[in-house]
Amino acid sequence: MNRSFDQRNTQSKLNPTINGSISRCRCCDSKYHWFRDCPHKTYDVKLTEEQTDTSETKYFVAEAFNAAVVDTACTKTVCGTKWLHQFLDTFDSANEEIKCKESNTPFKFGDGKTVHSYQSVKLPATIGSLKCYIETEVVDCEIPLLLSKDSLKRAQTVLDLHNDKVTMFGKPVDVHFTSNGHYCINIKDRRTGQTDSVVSEEEILKVDSGFSKKRKKEILYQNCINNLVMPHLKSCYLY
Repeated sequence: MNRSFDQRNTQSKLNPTINGSISRCRCCDSKYHWFRDCPHKTYDVKLTEEQTDTSETKYFVAEAFNAAVVDTACTKTVCGTKWLHQFLDTFDSANEEIKCKESNTPFKFGDGKTVHSYQSVKLPATIGSLKCYIETEVVDCEIPLLLSKDSLKRAQTVLDLHNDKVTMFGKPVDVHFTSNGHYCINIKDRRTGQTDSVVSEEEILKVDSGFSKKRKKEILYQNCINNLVMPHLKSCYLY
């Protein structure tokens, strides 16, 4: 518990009593505020716990090219710098509006490390036949776009785990899988904004196509090296 913080708030109103005991913040154990108002809270990103090897995280980003990974354990939508650059490279700057602002949101990853975002970006997206916007924090990490539980709820997402089907905005959407089994949703209209590539996007995302694990990694590596990595943007602010 942060005693110095509590001592500065001795004149504040105590939290309500539940079952005879004063309720406490589940983050810092304070008696003077709840988690939603805690100055010490961070946003959890659980999906990357298994992505400890650098080469594996690069494959993970490549698998989610122009797609978002469903992460119900993620408390705020977030993506990595490389994924964002790859996604922006498919846009026509004359026709697409992308908004961003400076941000400093803390995220706690599976290895216990806390990383702060450096900007928040509002991206135009297409989910199924519906055009929408996705607002995401951006961190300098090797992760794809992770759709948080709140974002999924706003999209009225229904996960049918038994049949591996996903419904968003009341309509079924195409769902693919990463090599680690995570649901992956295409968020880019495949009819427009596509660049030439040696291996098609469908081949990248479709991991149940009968390829061996070695072949899948070869495909992903080939796309990472030859097609998906774009030059760094001149500025991290995308106005």
